[in-house]
Amino acid sequence: MGTFILNGKEYMSTGKNAFPPLIFSTDEREIGVWIDGKPLYEKTIVKNNIEIQADVIIAHNISNIELVIDLKVFMKNSAQYPDNLFIPINADMSANIGFRTNATNIVAKGSNNFGALSDRYWYFIIQYTKTTD
Repeated sequence: MGTFILNGKEYMSTGKNAFPPLIFSTDEREIGVWIDGKPLYEKTIVKNNIEIQADVIIAHNISNIELVIDLKVFMKNSAQYPDNLFIPINADMSANIGFRTNATNIVAKGSNNFGALSDRYWYFIIQYTKTTD
């Protein structure tokens, strides 16, 4: 299958140096290479007690974003109800809740129906390239 180099370490498709496992972190991490050869980064932003009733601005504190490749959003209920929920991203914001991102923030937009979810934990996993490394 070939090799994969990440952060200077070479990984093989199988064996002792197999491809690295998925690791989620609140620190910025280099996770691969984008089509144009630029490093691909990922960062997980964790928030709780956000009330999604109108536009909610969540700073991601990532500098020099050039292109957002992917944004995934998960919601985790309280410890009493430990299930979680993947929230699809709605570009047109028409399905009562949606998310978008720009160079400085993640913007959550919802209806009054989602105000009751404010006591949950929210995980925003963003993958991106940067203008400078």
